[in-house]
Amino acid sequence: MMSTGKVIKDYLVEEAISIYRDYTKFPVVSSAKISLLSDPPQIVIHSEFTQRDLERREQVKFCRSHLFTHVDGNYSLIHRTPPSELAKELWNKESPSGRFRCIIRRVTNQKGEEKDYIEIWDKTHKIWNIDAFAKEVHGKIYEPDGQFGSLEWSATEKRLAFIAEKKLPKGTSFFDSKGSSKSPDDENKPSETKARGDQHVYHEDWGELLVGKHRPTVVILDLEGNVPEISIMDCISDDISLGQIRWAPDETGLLMVGWCHEPWRLGLTYCPIRKSQLYFAQTTGEDVKCFGGEDRAVRSPVFSPDGTKVVYLDNPFGGPHYQCSRLIVIDWIEKTTKVILDIVENVQGDEFPGIFTLNLPERCWASDNKRLVFSSVWKSQLTAVVINTETQNVTRLKSPERGIGATNILDVHGDHIVAQYSTPNKPHYLIIGTLPPEGQEADIKWTKLDSDVDHKLDGIMVEHLKHKPIDGLINEEYPDLDFESIFLKPSDCADSKLPLIVWPHGGPHSSFLGDFLLYPSAMCACGFAVLLVNYRGSIGFGQNSIKSLLGKIGQQDVQDMQFAAESVLKQGCIDENQIAICGGSHGGFLTLHLIGQYPDFYKVAVCRNPVTNLIIDHLHIHFLSYQNVSTFASGLNASQPEKLNPSFNIETGSFYCYSIVITPTMFMVGTGDLRVPPKSAHEFYKALKARQVPVRFLAYAENSHPLNKVDAEADAFVNIVSWFWQHLC
Repeated sequence: MMSTGKVIKDYLVEEAISIYRDYTKFPVVSSAKISLLSDPPQIVIHSEFTQRDLERREQVKFCRSHLFTHVDGNYSLIHRTPPSELAKELWNKESPSGRFRCIIRRVTNQKGEEKDYIEIWDKTHKIWNIDAFAKEVHGKIYEPDGQFGSLEWSATEKRLAFIAEKKLPKGTSFFDSKGSSKSPDDENKPSETKARGDQHVYHEDWGELLVGKHRPTVVILDLEGNVPEISIMDCISDDISLGQIRWAPDETGLLMVGWCHEPWRLGLTYCPIRKSQLYFAQTTGEDVKCFGGEDRAVRSPVFSPDGTKVVYLDNPFGGPHYQCSRLIVIDWIEKTTKVILDIVENVQGDEFPGIFTLNLPERCWASDNKRLVFSSVWKSQLTAVVINTETQNVTRLKSPERGIGATNILDVHGDHIVAQYSTPNKPHYLIIGTLPPEGQEADIKWTKLDSDVDHKLDGIMVEHLKHKPIDGLINEEYPDLDFESIFLKPSDCADSKLPLIVWPHGGPHSSFLGDFLLYPSAMCACGFAVLLVNYRGSIGFGQNSIKSLLGKIGQQDVQDMQFAAESVLKQGCIDENQIAICGGSHGGFLTLHLIGQYPDFYKVAVCRNPVTNLIIDHLHIHFLSYQNVSTFASGLNASQPEKLNPSFNIETGSFYCYSIVITPTMFMVGTGDLRVPPKSAHEFYKALKARQVPVRFLAYAENSHPLNKVDAEADAFVNIVSWFWQHLC
């Protein structure tokens, strides 16, 4: 007969599976675009979503459309379409006038080969269906990826520009009997070119979330003639990867970001401090102009509606991997640049902390050609802001709801703004508003696109906690810094104390944004309280907060985590004998620090792709954070790692002494992780196992650093809550 404990455990596991299945039904908005109809005046919002499909084990993409009338800031819904799944679409982009639409599809033919097709549609039918590989001038077309992927219509709608993989000569053996060069009859087929002796040359790609992207190249599709023509813009150095392309207003050329390949490609995602410049290349000739210094990192150029200005984001090359950015404007007529907003070093109270965003929306200008609307991290929230490029004033747009939340601006067109909003206990939904006149922006009125749907989850309470370090924890160089936490707990817990999951974010320069997160909310539904801590060094608190952590990693962030956990414990709603900790990447690093430094406080731990070994992992991830591979930004030499934190073990090369860890610990790694090699975590696992500490090791094939494949994500959730229940109950 099955024991009572086993019955309870199986019941809890089934409950966790059921909760997770329910919570994966909430879709996430991936994009939304505004179309204006002039006769009669109407507004269409085209939106795309992703949703986890557990049975198919994939992210399903679907689209919707909402049709509104708009009078004096009030939106009235006329019609909305039901969700329609998007099959095999890489891109779906409307032309500037709305007359045409370009759709790029990737399909598998009868031979099992993947092919890219470019479709051009007008209002009634398909005009062209172009085999992108027919002339073999480029490889696969890049999908939207936040870095390189681009698809841009020209103003006249006669040309399109996009990013694709560059065709490289095929490497062959020295002993290839077919020769080392292409046939004279194949002069127009670059793919036939062969590189003798290069059969086994390693072609480095850009790695995590950009796997398979080696040499981005700019492709121009000309629709003006009787037959569409595809050509390559090949006037930039081969040691530069191009992306984020924008047509100049007069179509004389393309403005684009170029990232330097040296010293290696891996690590661009989440690290907007890689050496890069803006390049303007004319489509005829080889005249190329650069913007941004050689020691800068730039991204996200956006032309104003009248084509007279360009804004972009700018950082120093190197330093912390994510930090406060400058906002730069180019006078496109004079080709001169000006800093609109500089880096904000120190923040007092709730004042503007500076720009913390990876990219600007493709359309973020107001119709007056002087105001910008976008989202930036403002302490523990993602907040919509308006920046006046002439007065340099920054205005915080009113949130759709009271309390902590995240407003993500998706598109700005004709002073209409569409955004995505969520809170820790309310899944993502779309809102629309009209930008008020200058000086009145804060009073914007938001309208839900689906006003008849109640998005709030019952049973989850949210608190926004603020922490001020006490004596002994104050950073002497930056003594005025504070930090925050987001605390989730079940609302029906008045008569009992709760188990607590302490959750450090990764990065280290990242942040919890006040948005809806699948794991914390679902864990809260499983009966856990969850504490999400934005320790000093998190983004959104000014540049001094970022700098305060340099040289104090493993010390200041660990102390902040523990201070926040003990602060919540004082509320009286947490069972001090049921405290767990869970973190990934740098959060895994902190998890291992905390169970090592506070072995009696944490009863169970989970580490996802954690940094565990300075000597090995430092070589893989160090450049992602700092300019020089051999030195830390704080000036500490890599040959003196013991100065990085007091827990470093010189003999083992590990951040932690294995001998002090007694907490049951589960490791989760992606076998394809390129940022933090999984071997280091496995060595730590073996050391703990040899000492008979309860451990478990899960390796997810075909997963990289985020562990974000749908099946791996689902399996990891159930294993985490099961591991916690096993060691807390």
